[in-house]
Amino acid sequence: MSASASEEIPVILNPRARSKRAGKLVERIAAFSPRVKIVATSAAGEARSIAAQLSRDGYPKVVAAGGDGTVNEVVNGLVDAGLENAPCLGILPSGTMNVFARELKLQGQSLEKCWKTIEQSDGQPVDLWRADDHYFVQVAGIGLDANIIEHTTWEMKVRYGSLSYVMAGLRQVNAFRDTVTVQAEGQPDREAAYVLAGNGRLYGGPFTVFPDAHTNDQLIDVVLVQKHGFRSLGRLFQALTTGGYRGLPGLHYFQTSSMTILGAGGKAVPVEVDGDFSNRTPITFRCAWRPLQVLI
Repeated sequence: MSASASEEIPVILNPRARSKRAGKLVERIAAFSPRVKIVATSAAGEARSIAAQLSRDGYPKVVAAGGDGTVNEVVNGLVDAGLENAPCLGILPSGTMNVFARELKLQGQSLEKCWKTIEQSDGQPVDLWRADDHYFVQVAGIGLDANIIEHTTWEMKVRYGSLSYVMAGLRQVNAFRDTVTVQAEGQPDREAAYVLAGNGRLYGGPFTVFPDAHTNDQLIDVVLVQKHGFRSLGRLFQALTTGGYRGLPGLHYFQTSSMTILGAGGKAVPVEVDGDFSNRTPITFRCAWRPLQVLI
């Protein structure tokens, strides 16, 4: 890489996402600085391979411009490169959901201010978690929420934004009935209707689902919901609004260093990470041996 290129900061984005405003977004980001190097994707999953190549090319900083899905692709690409010193991750939150950016207090800032942070920061460590071989930085879900995400189409997200998840959720709450067994380090085995796991405090936007979570403690916070249906969802919402799970039947909250989740009867139950469908059970969660450096 040339000396001039070493000053560039590549920004990976999908110019077709939410296409009505995508063109203006590209122009806006390109105007931030002469150091901006726009790298546009043309297909789903391409951000991952692009991030891996940029990492191998020696760029010290790589930026994901988009929502949690784009961030997750870029994170996995940085890992794929297999370098001892991976690039620092920058984020320009501009997607349907920006939960990780909100966790890092980037959501709500102007993109221009986020860019200044990217240029000026040297990176701060954030735990990197694995769901088998798929890495994530914010949240994972096993069961209902993964099923909702699996049934939320790209067309719905383009047309309705974050409301699309609510629309899919209303259809799936009564339809989904799979259960799982959770085997977590330091915990008794438990049965659950569905499971939420967080590296940070937030899930689904501004909701503090994991009040004790820290993004650099090498622990993942887990919420088990024991029964299906709207009543259980109501108790979960009550926990979010009252600040805790104590005294609410059917909910368990704990922290663990690793866990394995099995579908009841060997069923392959859906799993999502960082808001995108990932895999199916059985699946094991563990912390990566080194953190991700994030420009915050």
